[in-house]
Amino acid sequence: MTTSEERIARIEGVLEQMNERLGTVEVRLGTIEARLDQKADKSEMRLLFIASLTLQIAIIGLLGAILAQI
Repeated sequence: MTTSEERIARIEGVLEQMNERLGTVEVRLGTIEARLDQKADKSEMRLLFIASLTLQIAIIGLLGAILAQI
């Protein structure tokens, strides 16, 4: 039979292991979150580049049409 002190020591050991594992999980989640943010930034930059390029082409087309009528 175990004493209450042994039970408490065992529970404290389990809690310590859980805290260590939670710390590891938090670090991994932080890393994953950082990677997702980088991918989102890259995707956003691509979208903005394509949108600005499309607008520039449209403006050049409009200017070409206006100049062709002059």
